Amino acid sequence: MKKIVYFHPKINLPPLGGGDTHSHEILKTLKEMGYKIFLFLLEIEEQPIITRTNWGYEEVYLFKKTADRLIIKRALSKYIDEIKPQFIFMNYASWDCVLDHEKHASIKRIIYNHHFESIRYKMGTYYRDVWNKHLPKSYLHIYKDLYAQDLFKKKDFKPDPKEYEVYDRYDLTFVCADFGAALIKTNCKKTQVVSFPVTLTPKESQPKYQKLALFTVSPYTFAFQGYYFFIKCILPLILKREPLFRVRLFGPGSELFLPAPNIICKKYVLNLEGEYQKASMTLCPSFSGTGQQIKIIEAMHYGIAPVSMENPMQFNPTINAETGFVAKTAEEFADYTLRLYQNRELAMEMGQNAQRYARANFTNTLLKERLKSVEVI
Repeated sequence: MKKIVYFHPKINLPPLGGGDTHSHEILKTLKEMGYKIFLFLLEIEEQPIITRTNWGYEEVYLFKKTADRLIIKRALSKYIDEIKPQFIFMNYASWDCVLDHEKHASIKRIIYNHHFESIRYKMGTYYRDVWNKHLPKSYLHIYKDLYAQDLFKKKDFKPDPKEYEVYDRYDLTFVCADFGAALIKTNCKKTQVVSFPVTLTPKESQPKYQKLALFTVSPYTFAFQGYYFFIKCILPLILKREPLFRVRLFGPGSELFLPAPNIICKKYVLNLEGEYQKASMTLCPSFSGTGQQIKIIEAMHYGIAPVSMENPMQFNPTINAETGFVAKTAEEFADYTLRLYQNRELAMEMGQNAQRYARANFTNTLLKERLKSVEVI
């Protein structure tokens, strides 16, 4: 049985967000395919440090996080020597420095591109500079650049060439978005690029399609930008036509988001199924970033139609006007939201379409097929 050493710098168990959920789905799929999984993880605030304990995988090694990545590199190298795996699976290009490629050159190495980190860093740094200069204190007073749709387009951010160099050190680069896969194929010479969207385990869910919208958030740049865009540009349009419109806001860090009319903050909710059971739609107004918004496909699996903003740099599984809506403007987003909110039959029809489509195209069956198609796996 083949062994994989899997490195992740910030995964949570149980999952706290979409990235955690997707990482665990990949691990579960590899385990189902017969691989022995050895996790090398870094201690994070949400997770107490436990050394060599089992979370359903072959072994989990939690290493105390330190700013000195050379210490982590030595520890990971020692762990790899001990396990003697056939594969090394890394997450995030910014953590490539902890893998000794020269020493472990004989082992097949894989890296996962969740998103382009250099783009995310540049956008995040620029946004935080604007945010710090114009710190919002109330939903009534938010500086317009903090929710401007063209904010990042003015800068035309691109991946750093050094990020491409990282991917080219690996035998395989997994990518969840076609946009990212195309860029890596064009700018890398050695790595084999494998593109597959986020897949999730099918959910047994029968929503009630009540007059309630869900809005999941996490404390990241693009989530704040999307939230500000929603409360400043979309919500006023909705409330003019539907004063009783309600939104349930939840997710890790949701208490950091400014209170606004008709938005009920639920903070972090571990059991998403209970929330999805009540809703008629999920709102995804973020329009920046790369990779994929996992909450879109998650909602579809629960039988809830998503309303999202168009973003050519991300993969969006929604078939517009069939399994959900994809808007280009605030006006379109508000209109699509109200159509689902005011018409339970439409919300039910699109939600069931979304669930069928997700089960047919975005389950671990697809992930297994893609993994099996890769020669070294």
